[in-house]
Amino acid sequence: MQNLNGPLSCPNKFRTKARCVLNALVLLLATILPAHAKGDIVAPQINYSNEASFPISVGTQMLYVEDPSHTLSTEQVLSGNNIAWQPIQKASPNFGFTESAFWFRFDLVNQTASEAEVYLELPIPVLDNIKLYRFSEGAVLEKHYVGDERPFPERPINHQAFVMPFQLGPGTNQFVLRIESAGTVEAPLSVWSPKSFLVSDGNERLLQGLWFGVMGIMVLYNLFLLALLRDVSYLHYIGFTFSYLMFQGALKGYGFAYIWPEQLAWNSFAISVFIAASNLFALMFVSSFLDLAGHSRKVFKLISFIAGLSVLIFALTFILPYGITVRVNSAMSMVTCIVAATLG
Repeated sequence: MQNLNGPLSCPNKFRTKARCVLNALVLLLATILPAHAKGDIVAPQINYSNEASFPISVGTQMLYVEDPSHTLSTEQVLSGNNIAWQPIQKASPNFGFTESAFWFRFDLVNQTASEAEVYLELPIPVLDNIKLYRFSEGAVLEKHYVGDERPFPERPINHQAFVMPFQLGPGTNQFVLRIESAGTVEAPLSVWSPKSFLVSDGNERLLQGLWFGVMGIMVLYNLFLLALLRDVSYLHYIGFTFSYLMFQGALKGYGFAYIWPEQLAWNSFAISVFIAASNLFALMFVSSFLDLAGHSRKVFKLISFIAGLSVLIFALTFILPYGITVRVNSAMSMVTCIVAATLG
C-alpha cells in the first residue's frame, strides 16, 4: 500500500528521487521565508570574557543602515521593523564625509556567569553626535549621549575620546549605535575592561605628553632665539609650530578636554582654524627663511599669492561649514608641503 504520511515520504517506486528533492525544497522555503518576512535579523556577535585580550575590536562586526533624511527614530530602530540592515563590506567602518546619519547594530556576548562592567570606546574625538543604547526586546536598558557638540563635562567618563561604561548581563547583550557628524563618519568601536583601559590609557597619555612637551619646548626655544637674533623667520617658525601643536591638540580631543571644554562654537571650527594657520605660517617661514624676495621675485609673488589664499581660507573657517573648510584646508596643506619641499 502506498504511504502518504508526509510530503517527504518516498515509500515506493512511484515516488521518484526528483519528486523527493522538490518536496524537500518546498518545505525548506516554507520554513525560511516566514522568518525573513518578519524581518528577523541576526546581529553579529562579539564575545566578552575576563580572559579576553583587550581591547576587543568590534570593527566591521556590525550591521548598519544609512539614514540620509535623519527620519529614523530610536523606537523604529530598536524594534527592527522595516529596517534594511546591511553588513559592512569595507575594511573599516568609515563612511567618509556625509550628511547622512548612520545606525549600527551588534551584540556583545558576556561569557561569564555574572554581570561585567565594560567600557565601549570610540577613539574619534571630532564626531558631532553619538548615541549608544543597550536594549532588550525594544526597551532601552542603558544609554549614553556624547559628541563634540555637547559640553565636555556631560561625558560619563572624563576622557578626550568617547568612553562609555555599560553593565553586561550574562549572555547576549544587544547594542545600537547612532552617529552623525559634519566631518567623516567613523565607528571603530573597541570594548575594554575598566582595568585594561586604565593601563593602556596611562601609557598612551605618557607618550602624548612627551610629544606635546617636545613641541612646547621648541616654541619656547625659538622664542628665545627670536628675542636674541631679531630674525623674523623665527617668528614665522614659532607661529607654525604653535599652530601645528594646537591642531594636534584639537584633533586628538585634548583642547576640548582641557582648554575650551565649554566653548562648543569654537570647538566646531578649531581644527580648520589651526590647519589654516599652520599653512599660512609655513608659507611665510619658507619665504623669509629662503629670502625669496631677494632671490626670485616670481617665486616670491607665487608664494605670496598662495599665502593670500591661506588668509582667505583662514577667514572662511569662521563662516563656512566644517565639512567644507576642513577639506579645503587639507588640500591647501598638500600644496604647501609640495611647494615648500620643492623650493627647499
